[in-house]
Amino acid sequence: MASSKFLPHEGKHRKIRVAIIGAGISGLAVANGLLKDPAGRFDVQVFERDTVAFNSERGGYQLRISANGLNALKTVSDLELWSLIREVWAGDQAEAPTIVDPDTFAVRLRLGDLKLYPKIQGRVHFDHTFARFELMPGEQCGVQLHFDGQASQEADILIASDGSNSQVNRQVGLNNKIKLDSMTLIQSRGIISRSVRDELPESLVESGSVMFLGGKDVAGFASVYDPQKDPNTSGTESYTLFWSVGIPRARGDELIAKAGSNTEKIIPHLSD
Repeated sequence: MASSKFLPHEGKHRKIRVAIIGAGISGLAVANGLLKDPAGRFDVQVFERDTVAFNSERGGYQLRISANGLNALKTVSDLELWSLIREVWAGDQAEAPTIVDPDTFAVRLRLGDLKLYPKIQGRVHFDHTFARFELMPGEQCGVQLHFDGQASQEADILIASDGSNSQVNRQVGLNNKIKLDSMTLIQSRGIISRSVRDELPESLVESGSVMFLGGKDVAGFASVYDPQKDPNTSGTESYTLFWSVGIPRARGDELIAKAGSNTEKIIPHLSD
């Protein structure tokens, strides 16, 4: 097999080759945890379909992490990383959930600047869209991974961390994600000023994430994320407002038809 991403053998002893599909927060956390093994038994490589590296302007996605989630991350973090997470986590106060990047697990911090998760540096391979896997025949054991336009890879263990539309799960036959055809989800995220934030309901500003119900057929979620200093406006604070609402499919199809190609036009129709 050409161009293996795994380390070469060292004598008669070979590390357990672990391939992780997906460089999201779960994939990186699992990788870091395995690489902390005191016996150094694992050779971990992460394959990510995205073409953008973590330290680029577009690298990383914003996520919310609860207190329980951060406790899980503590298990696979070293003391330095955990200290950085604690510095920016607002979980001990009655504030909205913290916005973090999965490549840093911290607010307003970037992997390229802080060199977080050094154990996985050089082990994340971008532009590797997973296509399928096959079990190795006979006594070879393990799996062979196939990617679109990239060399195949052989591994002993395959870990699927490629999200709700997991291609690995689909091949295995795990239909654990069921699409709700009866509902339409509309969501939006944007920057708001302090003056706009002050006009929001007190429960949303003070209590963090809130759920809301509109009878039996409508439910939604809203949250205001911690302020960030805008260097373009002399350090003026801005906030991120995220909201989503689920409505019956028939009503959703009607709004989508009215909006046409401009999905932003759904919002005024939604408030009617």
